[in-house]
Parts: sequence; C-alpha cells; structure tokens
Amino acid sequence: MQIAFGKHDGKSSEEVFLRHGSYVKWVLGQANAGSSLSLLRKDFENLITKFDAKPTLKPCHHCTEEATLVTAYWNSDSSLYAWCNDCDPYSAGADKGKLYVLHKVQDAFKHVELRCGGKQGGYDRIVRALARSKGLPVRVSAAAAKQFFA
Repeated sequence: MQIAFGKHDGKSSEEVFLRHGSYVKWVLGQANAGSSLSLLRKDFENLITKFDAKPTLKPCHHCTEEATLVTAYWNSDSSLYAWCNDCDPYSAGADKGKLYVLHKVQDAFKHVELRCGGKQGGYDRIVRALARSKGLPVRVSAAAAKQFFA
C-alpha cells in the first residue's frame, strides 16, 4: 500500500513498517482512526501476519544449526540472539532470567515497552533487528521492503 498522508506520504507501507516500528505501534493503537489511517492499520495488521509467519534464517547462536526462535536481553532493543530447539540459552552462558523470547512483532513491542524504556527508537531498532533475523538485508530500500513481504 502506498501511504498518501502524513509524514510518510509517498512511501510504501512495507518500507515504513521495517524502518519505523514506533509508527506501526502508534497506528495499531488508533482504535478510532479515520478512513485513511484505518486502512493503513489494516494493512499493517496484514504485514504483521506475513512478518510473523516468516522463519528465522539466522543460525543458532550456540551450535550454528537452524534457529527456531530469537531472544533479546533486558534493556537491549537491537542485539538479538537466535537459538535452535536443541540449545538452551542459559546452558550456553546467558544470564539467568534476563532473556525474553520474541516470537512475533507484538512480542518485540512488548519487550521494548516493558524492558527497554518504551522509547521510539527502541521500537524502530527491534523491528529492524527482528526482520534481519528473518532475512532482511542491512540496507532497507523500498524494493527490498516489498521483496521481504512478497
């Protein structure tokens, strides 16, 4: 979807989703939105469904097997660690009780809100870091964003 209003006018919803997680979170929270914002919220919800369905492509942080989940430390919104089903992060040296498992975008939002101070940049960084674990290239162009969600 091409956004046709506000500060992201002219940009694709896919690119905004991957670059501006804080804006996505804000749009999702607008329950009484007007028609344009309501359409964008619906599009972001569809993108979240696609995003959450993508597998983690990073190898396990401990053994380099295929990872099945991603974790983040408290107070960290950009350094994520991928793990396979066989490796236990705590047995591999992680600090007890300091990891939060990120299965979905909403998990990432919750992590930033509750464990990282809820700052705007935190939402942006964690969505991008989680997307990179799912195969997003480092440089996020409009074309790369569309391809990521294709």
